[in-house]
Amino acid sequence: TQDGSDEFEVEAHLDWALTRRLGIVFAVPLVGNQQPGNVHNVGMGDLEIAPRVMLIERDDFILASNFFITVPTGDENRDLGAGEVTLTPLLTTWHDLGDWNTLLLNFGPEFGAESGDASMTYSFSLTHSWIGASILAQGEDDDHDEDDGDDEHEHFRPGMKTVYLEMNGETQLDGDEQTLIELLPGFSYVLAESAELRFGVLFPVSSTRRFDRQYFTSFTWVY
Repeated sequence: TQDGSDEFEVEAHLDWALTRRLGIVFAVPLVGNQQPGNVHNVGMGDLEIAPRVMLIERDDFILASNFFITVPTGDENRDLGAGEVTLTPLLTTWHDLGDWNTLLLNFGPEFGAESGDASMTYSFSLTHSWIGASILAQGEDDDHDEDDGDDEHEHFRPGMKTVYLEMNGETQLDGDEQTLIELLPGFSYVLAESAELRFGVLFPVSSTRRFDRQYFTSFTWVY
């Protein structure tokens, strides 16, 4: 996206656990932007496919590997996509900080399959959650006396609300080695045991920027 433009993105996620340790994520974005000259572009962005492997799983720590493959389904000429396949192998760690606070870390390289452009990507997400009333009718079997027992659905409990702060960074590994850093404060709400809505506003904090603001909405369904 050209410098100085605004952008919105609405994204649908499918997170499919094939086994307890193997999974795959699909993300289909609808992207819109406002270019100089009051030109508006709206359309499908680049499709993301990410096989996932759980390497270490404990109650307070998770280590996983993700391999993001971005397919150029968005129109590059309208700044809706990158115009090439990109490959991003990532290591992901999740940390339980206690009192319903968590920290998520991601880092790894990104490569353009055709251009050969390479960069290092890194991000963190700091969250705080609490349980509130669910807007969808649920059974009474979600009693809070389960809190100290089985944690399998702890992060997908209907009515869970989460505020989060994400930082996304990217440093070019060739050329002038520019660094792009963006912040994403936001809010998520668990509609049902397998469904989550998320809202946020992404804005740059570095001198290098892709846009002035990006308004972000996503819906995730976990199988």
